[in-house]
Amino acid sequence: MTRDDLELGDREPAAAVPHARASEQDTETPSVDPLQTETGEGKRGRAPWRRAVVRVDVIGGDKGGEEGGEADTAVHIGRYRVLHSLGRGGMGTVFAAHDETLDRSVALKLLHEDLGHEARQRVRLLREAQAMARVSHPNVVTVYEADVHEDQLFIAMELVDGITLDRWQRERPRTWKECLDVYVQAGRGLAAAHAEQLVHRDFKPGNCIIDHRGRVRVLDFGLARDSAAGPVPAETVAVSQGSALAHSITRTGAMLGTVAYMSPEQLRGLSADARSDQFSFCVSLHEALFGRRPFMAQTAGELLSAIVARQEARIGHPSVRVPVALRRVLRRGLRLDRQERYASMKELLDALESIPRRRRRWVLATVGIVASGTVGAGVVQVLPSSPSPCAALEGRAPAGWDAGRRGEVQRAILGTQMQDAPAVWTGLSSHLDAYAQEWSALQLAACKAAHVEQRTAAAVYEAQQICLGDRARILGALTERLSQADRMIAARAVSAAETLPAVSECQQAAVYIDYGPPSVPPQLREERDALLDRIARTAVLERLGRFEDGLRDAEEVVVAARAFAERFEPPLLQALYVQGRLLRRSRRFEPAEEVLLEALPLAEGNRDDRGAIDVLHELMLLSLERDRLDEGGVWFHQARAKLARVGNDPMRIRLMKLDQSKMALARDELERAATLLEEVGELCRAEDNSSTCRPGQMATLALVRERQGLSGEAQALYTQALAEHRRHGDLQGAGEVVYNLAGLYYQRGELREAVATYREALALLSMFHDADSPVVALAHYGLSIALSRRGARSEALEHAQRAEQSFRKGGSTDDRLWALLSVANLLARQERPNEALDAFQRAEALIRDADGIDDMSRATVLVGIGDTLLLLERLDEADSRLTAAMELAEKAVGARQPVLAYPLFSLGKLRMAQGRLREARDTLDKAWTLQVDLEDGELRANVAQWLARVLWQTDEPQRARELWAIARKTLVEQERMDDVARLDAALVECGKKCQ
Repeated sequence: MTRDDLELGDREPAAAVPHARASEQDTETPSVDPLQTETGEGKRGRAPWRRAVVRVDVIGGDKGGEEGGEADTAVHIGRYRVLHSLGRGGMGTVFAAHDETLDRSVALKLLHEDLGHEARQRVRLLREAQAMARVSHPNVVTVYEADVHEDQLFIAMELVDGITLDRWQRERPRTWKECLDVYVQAGRGLAAAHAEQLVHRDFKPGNCIIDHRGRVRVLDFGLARDSAAGPVPAETVAVSQGSALAHSITRTGAMLGTVAYMSPEQLRGLSADARSDQFSFCVSLHEALFGRRPFMAQTAGELLSAIVARQEARIGHPSVRVPVALRRVLRRGLRLDRQERYASMKELLDALESIPRRRRRWVLATVGIVASGTVGAGVVQVLPSSPSPCAALEGRAPAGWDAGRRGEVQRAILGTQMQDAPAVWTGLSSHLDAYAQEWSALQLAACKAAHVEQRTAAAVYEAQQICLGDRARILGALTERLSQADRMIAARAVSAAETLPAVSECQQAAVYIDYGPPSVPPQLREERDALLDRIARTAVLERLGRFEDGLRDAEEVVVAARAFAERFEPPLLQALYVQGRLLRRSRRFEPAEEVLLEALPLAEGNRDDRGAIDVLHELMLLSLERDRLDEGGVWFHQARAKLARVGNDPMRIRLMKLDQSKMALARDELERAATLLEEVGELCRAEDNSSTCRPGQMATLALVRERQGLSGEAQALYTQALAEHRRHGDLQGAGEVVYNLAGLYYQRGELREAVATYREALALLSMFHDADSPVVALAHYGLSIALSRRGARSEALEHAQRAEQSFRKGGSTDDRLWALLSVANLLARQERPNEALDAFQRAEALIRDADGIDDMSRATVLVGIGDTLLLLERLDEADSRLTAAMELAEKAVGARQPVLAYPLFSLGKLRMAQGRLREARDTLDKAWTLQVDLEDGELRANVAQWLARVLWQTDEPQRARELWAIARKTLVEQERMDDVARLDAALVECGKKCQ
């Protein structure tokens, strides 16, 4: 996801005048420090869920969930249902659990209860999650998230069906080759951690697990630390005597780790580095090979003395036959001075992996020498030098942007005769030229590395070619559409080009050989490619804003992908992701969530981190759009962990920070939002060929400045962003900025400018969206609200009805509700009460059983019905609805919030009609006091004139005249001259009493 979508933004909760903002939508939850979570009174007591977990631990044991009875099904930690205990360690207990949101099995690690309230221990467990989440490798256990539940920090991680290496070693005698094979796997996991600047510091057989397929994973990074973070804290000091070697020491003032496997520098309390893990690894491998560790002692002090006394370990056991070369490797890895060990874990692994093959390789080398001596010289002299196998790739563009296709697209764009067509072509060609050049350069470099320099393995080269082929596929699908561009497609062309997946990801294909999405079997490649072609074409429809066409195609493509998934699953993930995006951007939130939740386990199951990040990003957007910020936090934490494993991914890093800023904005954390956006700006400047990155950042920062009351600065930022979008030919981005600028004018009460700018936004957005698109409906809706405030209610009603009809086809329940309320309010103001009542009652039916509708929205509907019943003089029915509205509103926000001025105003009018003047006066007085903070000129004028009417009847003429004057002045400022005339006529009709 690389574009801000135009969606419906936040609203004034109880007012029937919501305003939508374009750039407040694509967002995520900011990082929340779980250690700062408050749980209220009794924090140090044992919470009910914690008692239940203890019961599961005791009853379930290691026997599975059956014996736990009803207790197992009743225990929940967040969204995880605890099944049974898997084991206990020095720091915590691990449980098997079920993730009920993502429908997958996980392992949950929790601190022991006596440690659960110690901040240092909680930080250590959190460090474990952060460390493991940063390592993307098949030999490291995958961490999904770390969070806090009722003051208890826990980690959710991959559930591996297997046993620890120490248990594996004890099951039966193992050959040295078996031991070497499994420990080389574990070593690869350690090396992957070291590549991320992480030191495990507690490597031992008990911290590795082997599954039934023989795959080893390293786990329990609870003592890991970032080697780039400086020396170990001073609390880590040596203990010379009295510690059993098998004990895991974690007390303050003690060594960190299991003593028997510690390096001598750790035993001395010095800082640990990757070579310390190397020492622990060699101790563990020695134990697996020979049945005992190389240094034997009873206490930590004795162990350190034994290591110091024997500068070289006594390797092996007389009864165990192990190659001399293997003993030599172990001896070097166990040197007292870390400088004398291998320079890195990778170097040690290279030495180990060469051992089983050394004799065979020597024989092959000998054969090669003989062959060379007999025939090689003649062959070299006779055969001419062959051309480089990569020569044909020099300067070759991908098929989707060769000279022919480029010319077709240019003719199509310029042929639209749009005023901005030249700018569109310049921006589009600049981006696609650079994209194609990067693709060609990587294609050539990959070929040379594999076939000329022979630096790249065949499997890696194949993975790179598949990746590059996928990039060419989506490029070709896009340019095929662009070659037939009409004005609507041309207007979105630059935005669509910006969403192309990064070519640079193909450079990292080697990372995914052992860890990542599976490779397609050769016999399925043709069918897979045909399916991906269809998915690419559907994705292009979404990028070009053709949502309805895209949804029709997506439904068929998903059916085909499901059938193919029985043989090869990854394309189904891509098909569901595209369908989920189409549904979300069409504001069909419920089905979008269903589709994306199906896609996420597919990404997890296929170890596709980037695919999972993109799906999680969509789920975050859904959470924000539905005002579920806490739920969005769950998706954010998972996405951030996966992004850490992916590593250098500038685009996704920038987008995540941008989303984080928008979530801060949604939470009214304005300074934090501004700081994050400044960081986004720096990332934008570092990117090449990103014509919409910087303007998008400026537009979002403008929203923040607007919220901070810096409307002048906000306007300047909008103007800058708009100029940048137009300069790059990005008409979609321009339309979104114009829409937001209209909102700024509206909020400042500059209604003439707001109406004119909404008209401009509507014209721009209609250029690249279908007439019934929910995005165009938003512009109709915003224009209707601005026109209504200016008193142009007939035209306002037309636009409100257009918006409501469009939302009925494609919008969310929330969209339909607010558009319907706008229609109903405008009908009531045109003295069409029966039609208004029908519209309000349709709104009531719409939300009766709807999820996610807050009490203030329900109260707003009841206020509208009550007001209309008052117009129809059905006072008892009006009383029932308005009283219920008041109760709902107070329940939602409390008794003194400014937003209560809306239901109080309606209730005051009713009391006046009922002849209950004293109650009417008090109620309207409350509304007048509360409305001051709302800056709603229309409400101010209405409350002022109605309170004045009551005051004239209760013999308070002086204050009544003052309020009447305020009402009139407010209407004049809003240029609502028809309402001013009506007010003046009412004053004349009132006679001397009101003079």
